[in-house]
Amino acid sequence: MRVLLCGEGEHEMGNPRVWDARANVFTSVDGWMQALGRRLIQHPVEFEIRLRKDLFLEQRLERQLGARPAGHGRKAKLAKWIGENEEFDVVIFMVDADSNDVRDWRRIVSEIQAGFDALAAGPVSVPCVPMSASESWLLSDPNAWSAVGLLRRGVLPLRPETIWGVRSDPLDNHPHQWFARVCNAAGVLDEREIRVEIAETTDLNALRSACPISFLPVSQALGAI
Repeated sequence: MRVLLCGEGEHEMGNPRVWDARANVFTSVDGWMQALGRRLIQHPVEFEIRLRKDLFLEQRLERQLGARPAGHGRKAKLAKWIGENEEFDVVIFMVDADSNDVRDWRRIVSEIQAGFDALAAGPVSVPCVPMSASESWLLSDPNAWSAVGLLRRGVLPLRPETIWGVRSDPLDNHPHQWFARVCNAAGVLDEREIRVEIAETTDLNALRSACPISFLPVSQALGAI
């Protein structure tokens, strides 16, 4: 099964072109979304990534596709169009809500879905919108963190998708900063590799329970494929 994963950031998406100096070749590394996606989709999966910023079409061709949906809908539509024309089975369009307000989350999901709906044909297409930032999903399972060395489970948030704060303030409660503090408490580096490991070992039921607003719909949609 071929899956087109659209998003931003090496932590989530991985990197399809990494130089391996020992082997003298370019190779690829996965992000944590591939690790999580393989667990949710009950089929062998081959991922290909496209950065959202690189999703565009020539103006002439885009006019032929009809209306341009608002907000994230425009690029969601382009992602589905690419998915159809390049014969992908599934499109996952990922963007953080960047808010812990459920109304903002609903608006972004609606924009993406409107973009998908603007094309009648195409592959199964799934909005993936973590509240409030993607690290919130990775702060859901105390057992996964205990396995990498976290001794004080109390440093994890009780409702991860509702935390928020100033992203640039190390003392505030933005998911990026909270994740960094948990990594520090566990004695691990705040990097792509630990995110992949947590995504591979997090109990999915714990994640569904901790993030019912934003993760549960993605879990249901990918699990039904």
